Amino acid sequence: MSDLSHAPARQEAPSPLKWRSWPLRDSPTRAVPVVLSLVTAGLLVRWLTGHNYLAIAAVSALAVAAWRFFVPVWFVLSDHGVDQRVFGRQRRLTWRAIHHGEVCASGVLLLAENDRSKLASWRGLYVPWAEHRDEVIALVRHYAHVGEAAGGPL
Repeated sequence: MSDLSHAPARQEAPSPLKWRSWPLRDSPTRAVPVVLSLVTAGLLVRWLTGHNYLAIAAVSALAVAAWRFFVPVWFVLSDHGVDQRVFGRQRRLTWRAIHHGEVCASGVLLLAENDRSKLASWRGLYVPWAEHRDEVIALVRHYAHVGEAAGGPL
C-alpha cells in the first residue's frame, strides 16, 4: 500500500467520476470460488454439527460479511467528497473528513481518523476502482491536497 497524503496536486479540478462496483457480476472468475467457498462452509458445518439451521446460519453470516461482493454499490467521487450508494441509501465522506488514504491492490482505503493501526482500516471506506484506477487515484490526490492547503486534517 502506498500513502496518498503527500502527493502533488493537479492544477485543474478533475471531472466527477461515477461507477458501479459489483464483483459478483463483473468478475465471474472470482465469483465461482467465492460461491463455492460459501457452499463448502455450509456443507462442512452441516457435516460437523448435523444441523441444517447451523449450516444456514454459517452461510448467512459469511454472505453478510462479504456483502459488497454480492450487492451493486455505486461510487461518486466529486469536489463534495466520496459518495457511496447502496440500496438507495447514500453515505458521503467529505474530503475534509479524510485524514489518511492508502492505495491497495484493487482500490483505495480512505480513513476518517488519524489512527494508522490495522484496526482503523475497519472503520474506513474502501473504494474499489474497477477499471478506473488512474482516475480514482488522481481525484483522491487532487482533493486530498486541496483539503491540506485549506487547513484540513491531512
